[in-house]
Amino acid sequence: MISPKKLRAFWSVHPDAERPLRAWLTVVQARRYASPHEVRQDFGSADFLGAWRTVFNIGGMSDILDFTKPHVLRTEAEYDAAILEIERLLDLDPAPYSEEYERLEFLSVLAEAYERAHFRIEGSTPADVVAFMLDQKGMQREDVERLLGGSAAGFFHGERKLPREEIEKVRDLLGIPADLLL
Repeated sequence: MISPKKLRAFWSVHPDAERPLRAWLTVVQARRYASPHEVRQDFGSADFLGAWRTVFNIGGMSDILDFTKPHVLRTEAEYDAAILEIERLLDLDPAPYSEEYERLEFLSVLAEAYERAHFRIEGSTPADVVAFMLDQKGMQREDVERLLGGSAAGFFHGERKLPREEIEKVRDLLGIPADLLL
């Protein structure tokens, strides 16, 4: 199955890919391939991954992610290509320590490092973390108020921080790492 939405999303980030992807899609949608041999006749660089997945080299885009010489992800194009490869490898569900498994782990580390550097999302406030965990555990603010006494309201309104003794109590009650409550 070919997802036009994913193709559009890809070429919106990589405008040079739009024309070759549109041409490829036109050819693929017009044909009914009965075998990998027929696919290979039209697309000599196609790679077959199991019975149901084919990877095409469209407009030289396989060069976007070349790890013959492994390196950190430097561009968004490399990051996007790594994410596509991670998704492909996840679909394969590789056996631990196989070549595909090792590649999946390696690309995941690289993608995570790129995300930390380029797509950082600021953390929540301690009060937001406590409120979230209360909800996850089916508890109410009153549970924390009983634990901390009257000082809980000021914490939830962002008017005061929790002292060490209260951090320990909330940590024990909700299982929240203490450093998230500082």
